[in-house]
Amino acid sequence: MKDLESRLRVELATLLGIDSTQLSPTAKFDELGVDSLIGLRFARKVHDLTDIEIDIESVFDYPTLTQLVTFLEAQLNGQDSTTPVSERAR
Repeated sequence: MKDLESRLRVELATLLGIDSTQLSPTAKFDELGVDSLIGLRFARKVHDLTDIEIDIESVFDYPTLTQLVTFLEAQLNGQDSTTPVSERAR
């Protein structure tokens, strides 16, 4: 999981124009400045790295890098984790 998180962290930091060491994996995407355009580009990077097709909504349904990586790892391992974090908190 740390390897995937590290790679996605670098990709997201690049899209945001910051150093990856400045990006906390628990910071919320919207607080980092991820808007719809960056979210779309990041979703494409996720697909490139994992071969998992996610839409922009998934980027915001799993609002931190840690939560998104947990979702992606479950998908890669064939587990069903389709309930977004945002809905679990309700």
